[in-house]
Amino acid sequence: MFRRKEKIKLTGADLRNRVLSPLMIGVTGHIDLFEEHVPQLKQLVETSIRTFREKYPHTPVIMLSPLAAGADQLAAEVAIRMRDEGEPIQLFAQLPMPADEYVKNFPTEESVHRFRRLLELADRSYVVPAIPGIEQTHEQREVYYAAASDDMTKYSHVLIALWDGVPLPDATAGTAYTVSCMRDGIDSDLRVHDRLLDPVTGGIVIHIRTPRKKRPDIERPLTAEEPIYPTNFPQETGKDIFNRILANLDDFNRRLLKPPVTYEDKAPEEVPEPLGRLARMHTAADAIASHYQSRYSGQRTGLLVFAVLLLLFYELTNQVPLVLTGYVLCIASAYLFYRRGEKRQYKRLYLDYRALAEGLRVQYFWRLAGLFHDVSDYYLSQQRSEIEWICRVIRTEHFFLHTNKEGLRHIKHYQSVRNQWVKDQADYFAGSIRKKTRQERRSNAVSRWIFGTGATLMIAIMAGNLAIGLWEVKSELLSWLMVAAATIVAAGLAYESHNHLKAYKFYIAEHSRMKVIFDHSLFMLDRYLQSPSPSSEKIHRLLEKLGKEVLDENGAWVYVNRERQSELPKGL
Repeated sequence: MFRRKEKIKLTGADLRNRVLSPLMIGVTGHIDLFEEHVPQLKQLVETSIRTFREKYPHTPVIMLSPLAAGADQLAAEVAIRMRDEGEPIQLFAQLPMPADEYVKNFPTEESVHRFRRLLELADRSYVVPAIPGIEQTHEQREVYYAAASDDMTKYSHVLIALWDGVPLPDATAGTAYTVSCMRDGIDSDLRVHDRLLDPVTGGIVIHIRTPRKKRPDIERPLTAEEPIYPTNFPQETGKDIFNRILANLDDFNRRLLKPPVTYEDKAPEEVPEPLGRLARMHTAADAIASHYQSRYSGQRTGLLVFAVLLLLFYELTNQVPLVLTGYVLCIASAYLFYRRGEKRQYKRLYLDYRALAEGLRVQYFWRLAGLFHDVSDYYLSQQRSEIEWICRVIRTEHFFLHTNKEGLRHIKHYQSVRNQWVKDQADYFAGSIRKKTRQERRSNAVSRWIFGTGATLMIAIMAGNLAIGLWEVKSELLSWLMVAAATIVAAGLAYESHNHLKAYKFYIAEHSRMKVIFDHSLFMLDRYLQSPSPSSEKIHRLLEKLGKEVLDENGAWVYVNRERQSELPKGL
């Protein structure tokens, strides 16, 4: 009955033509490797990458490597070879400081030569942001090695660690520190202060037990351990949570490769990459959300119809025994219809993709205005573990912005932000309030009409019985009239329950609040823009606050709707 998910072969060409959310794989490891171990270590790294590629076939891979001597360069060479063989993998060189400063601490000229060659072959390179007051030089390498580890941990789903396995609790940089951050979370300036208690901070660690010249004798050398997952979750294991994150990520990419609905996959002409990429992903998420909203609405309406039909058949079975067959068939049809909707997860997909689209919208306009904030740091905190994949997608899009700051630093399209976000959303909420108000009034009128009709018919039956003894004279007619009256009243109850699920009053109140916020924001923004010397600081402060209000409102909307479940018609 249910369709199988079609697997789509992903190639390297898709990375150039498609907007997909990649699996981010970071690399850390020792510098002092044994040369004779290199071939086997490369094979273990490749096997680890291919394991994820096979499990999540619709998701491309980006490897983050600092290109330091030893393990970093080894893994980068594996990624380049796989890329050249047609695998959908890219290499991003993540440098803790400018290249000329970075290589001053490399152990050999050969490692410097390999670094420069790999840097040229990388798909992109970037330098982690400078820390105010600390010069980005090799003399401050410990500080910036730690910053690079924090940066890698923030954006990576998976960390491949070529590590001897010796923990160093007091380390502030290096392989053991990076593994610790991935497993236990980051406590640094890269974390937003009010997210320090959020358990979903790291990711999966693939530990390849790697001897080093400093410590050659280790247990089970040149083997890959079982994946290490964060453990600080109250109800689920880290394995369950991160497997769900990656499965949802792959499912998202599958829908991007073969969308369930047509839409215009085109970025605005006036914005450069990666903002254009972000705009295209928002358009896709918005279109997919609207598609599943329609499917979910159809599911709820169908369940309402089945509820009325079941009640009608139930009443008729007392009058026409053969109707019992129709009643049984109606129960079976209603159950299959319900299971179909639950299997295809229309509600979850609608809520997830709407939450994703709204988060991407705020990220896009924040960056268009010149704000560098990461939306995922402020979003969906109440249900973080359930839909963490959404925040991971948004965080990855922020990564593309984060690694291209210089190219976007002067993009401050305040007028576009005003018209396309602030004014557009003010108009949207105003229209939504009018629409929801009309729908509530119409629904209340229909409910009153249904109940009134049923009550009138009941009164007419009772009056007729008292006036002309209809009970004795027309008992068969009376029975049919009673069936009709009961069915009408039951239909009214079902319709009222259906309206309750639509939560008109909640939406009207919440959208009224948001309309006031957007109207005031529009007023303040116009005042700032019309000033002889517009203040970027004031505009940024306003748009930051507005974005956080939008994220809070949408997070509350997702939470309320996830708790409101679709149910089978009563009596099934």
